[in-house]
Amino acid sequence: MENIRSAEVALTGTGYLVMNDMNGADPDTELSREYNGLVDAGRGRNTLTEAQEARKRRIQWERSLYLSKDGQLVFPVYNVLQCLTAAAKTYRLGSVLERGAVQILGSEVPVTLPPDGEQPGEPWLSAARSLDALYEQTRWTCFVNGNPSSGKGSSKVQLTRPRFQPWSLAFTAEVDTESLNWPDFEKIVHTAGRVGIGNARKLGHGRFTAEIKQL
Repeated sequence: MENIRSAEVALTGTGYLVMNDMNGADPDTELSREYNGLVDAGRGRNTLTEAQEARKRRIQWERSLYLSKDGQLVFPVYNVLQCLTAAAKTYRLGSVLERGAVQILGSEVPVTLPPDGEQPGEPWLSAARSLDALYEQTRWTCFVNGNPSSGKGSSKVQLTRPRFQPWSLAFTAEVDTESLNWPDFEKIVHTAGRVGIGNARKLGHGRFTAEIKQL
């Protein structure tokens, strides 16, 4: 179609990328059942052992990862589009993106991390770089309001999330220039870098710079 223009977009992180896959909280998964069992075991006056607390943090971290079916680190296209839409609202163009003016090919975007010695072309998660190794390098513990509706005085809850730096994402975007002109698309992508992507954006995480190459 003459009005569709394509571009390769590369995002390079300037701040940590924090993951929090909400689907990881599905109560029917084995990890969720184990996690809920630990939560129940620590209720009331009961105290979890050091090993149980460590396992609880590990499950929080692992459930928050975005992983493809073959176990590779990815980021959902939906989240990328949400980031662009938030930036577009700065220019009163949010509804234009919500109506599909920008499409990203595929459903997941591979996350590129530093090579750290693996062979070219080798998946980042491999026999040499397991989830255990990734956990040691990327776990991040923070405290959040356990009940956001109860105000500042509520008790804090400890959470562990995966946090990556440096990182990059690359994807192909298609722009309907009848709905969104090309300069506005470029402006939105660059502004999105100041909005941030992923979790903990209010803490300054998820910021990036962008390169756009028209195809």
